[in-house]
Amino acid sequence: FSFLEQKGWDRDSIHLALIGDLFHGRTVHSKVDGLRLYGKVEVDLVAPAELALPHMYEERMLAFGFHVRKFASIEEYLAQDRVAKIWYFTRLQLERMGEKVLSKSLELRKAVTMQREFVGKMPQRTK
Repeated sequence: FSFLEQKGWDRDSIHLALIGDLFHGRTVHSKVDGLRLYGKVEVDLVAPAELALPHMYEERMLAFGFHVRKFASIEEYLAQDRVAKIWYFTRLQLERMGEKVLSKSLELRKAVTMQREFVGKMPQRTK
């Protein structure tokens, strides 16, 4: 489903979490423009620094008037009060990473992989 379908075709506002390899994830990069469809946009970026969304895309979001917050891990994200009900995951694109980042792949995966203990901390009806 598209975000629009999930929201019953309501374009007034959207609050979503983008989680994973935001640096290499081209689908996330294209969301920057696609989310302009909504009147009010809140985006929570969940990724360690090595996988963070490139600054040019974050700057475009801010220029479009999006409210953007950043978190280093799902665990950190769930520890605060305002959690989105729509989550969009991207896989870690290890094949695009240099040796320095690859050496931390287990740590990076842990930061952005859904774990059973997180489920009870998520808002009801999270998709």
